Amino acid sequence: MLDFNWELSRTLILQQNASAYMEKDKISLSLLTALDAKVMARLSARFSYSTAYESQVQLAEESFDTLRKSRWCTICDCSYPSTRIR
Repeated sequence: MLDFNWELSRTLILQQNASAYMEKDKISLSLLTALDAKVMARLSARFSYSTAYESQVQLAEESFDTLRKSRWCTICDCSYPSTRIR
């Protein structure tokens, strides 16, 4: 994990946050870089970007196809639209 704030001037602060998690076959990285600018006494603006990487993303064993949700009933072959996906 890496966290630092660098005050470039009284009105500009650069912030960097990074974290990494590694196992035998999985890697997860997260990065955030931000520039905070003080515009007025009570107003500031932030320009930032965030990046994330995961080597293995497996959400579920089955794919969820939303285009097939309007198929006819697969339980009894009636004409009622089914919400069940095979």
